[in-house]
Amino acid sequence: MKNPNLLLNLFNRKFFLILMVGILFQLPMIAQNHEWKNDTSESNINIYLENAKVGGHANKWTGSKSGLAKYDETWEVYDTTNSGLTSNSINGIAFDKEGIAFIGTGEYHGGSTGGLTKFDGTLWTTYNTENSGLRENAVFSVAIDSSNKKWIGTLHEGLFIYNDTVWEVYNGLNSSLPSGFINSISIDSDQNGWLGIPHGNFSLNGGLVKYDGSSWNYYNDENSELPFNDVRALAIDNHNHVWVGCGQNLVEFDGTNMTVFNSQNSQMPNAYINAIAIDNEGAKWIGLYGVDGGLLYFNGAEWKLYKTYNSKIPFNHIQCIAIGANGHVWIGSNVGLAKFDGEHWELFDTSNSELPSNEINTIAIDSLNNIWIGTIAGLAILDKKDELVTSVENAELARRKHTQAELFQNYPNPFNYSTTINYTINKTDKVVLKVYNYLGQEVDILVNAFQTIGDYEISWKPNKLSSGIYFYTLQVGEFMDTKKLTLE
Repeated sequence: MKNPNLLLNLFNRKFFLILMVGILFQLPMIAQNHEWKNDTSESNINIYLENAKVGGHANKWTGSKSGLAKYDETWEVYDTTNSGLTSNSINGIAFDKEGIAFIGTGEYHGGSTGGLTKFDGTLWTTYNTENSGLRENAVFSVAIDSSNKKWIGTLHEGLFIYNDTVWEVYNGLNSSLPSGFINSISIDSDQNGWLGIPHGNFSLNGGLVKYDGSSWNYYNDENSELPFNDVRALAIDNHNHVWVGCGQNLVEFDGTNMTVFNSQNSQMPNAYINAIAIDNEGAKWIGLYGVDGGLLYFNGAEWKLYKTYNSKIPFNHIQCIAIGANGHVWIGSNVGLAKFDGEHWELFDTSNSELPSNEINTIAIDSLNNIWIGTIAGLAILDKKDELVTSVENAELARRKHTQAELFQNYPNPFNYSTTINYTINKTDKVVLKVYNYLGQEVDILVNAFQTIGDYEISWKPNKLSSGIYFYTLQVGEFMDTKKLTLE
């Protein structure tokens, strides 16, 4: 008879082995938490459906040359193996009015992969040379105007404009484009498209091009003040001025005159410009090329250069920049991703996050403050929605703190019996709250006293007043504000 202890040990070992195999088998399902199906029922367009939606537009997505990642408590990586992406090289990202992402992909060496991929949070749809008006699959820049037209820049074949129905194609044969390589696209408030054309291996003639939908303007070093025919970065400010990264020159173009900043007339260093972004205050953040590059800040009067030796920026070679609604600056390089809030730096790379690659090609931020990061290995989305909420709350508190008082709209309005008026005072002072009729005659005094800092609520029941429009005025020290109310 066999030793019972030996049989028990064998049983325990088999049970442990079966248990571990089961756990290991389930881990990928637990980590991924969703399943993708390929549906090609509509034409030849590739569409992927995510059966268990993880977060849609509320999550942050980051794209690289080797995949896509989304961060909530964890990262999810999207590449050609688990999504509708047909190329892992993510070159450009833009969002339409509904928040749908349009992603430009493709390689410098060309090939059959790549194109323009649409992702609405559930479905992936890819447009390429086989199923659309695109004549090339290497898409390197994407922008969307206010009419929801997609502007698509390619490596060799020029500019494509798509209105969800018709494809327009522009190249050297039917436009003023000096080259087929559209490296950057920006749309101004007048819906003019500005195109940056680089000079190099893929483009012998570069410069700046404007297209207003009917006519073209080409600016170069022979017919304008543009100092160099190598435009690799564009941004539009609140005054509709175009900021151009032109070799080692920063150019401001107001539509008539160009102002050139370089090392000879400013603190602009001798470094090529790779990226430009403009923050909510109108300051320019400029990404510089190479190991001696850095992140340059310019607010119109002050210049400041952040480099590895004088700040906590982890790299000097900057490839892309994006700025969130909360003012945080996101910087992509060939060794990772960084966030700068004006005081603190935070670094993301493959060692401390699920970024599919440290080489960041593009960054875009959607309306929910999701950070979309395009790398050479895929796309990642980083959820920073909480930062936006916090920053909005802090901004509101700061605004109220520096305002002596604030008067709010009454509610309900219109009203027929009583209404409530709220106000806030941030300094102890004499407070007067009065109501006037349409002729400016005083009809009631609601408050006439010294009050301390705080929020106040007054209920007003007009007596023997006829229906019509009235005005209520709050005066606190030098502060005065008036709002309209309607008695029915």
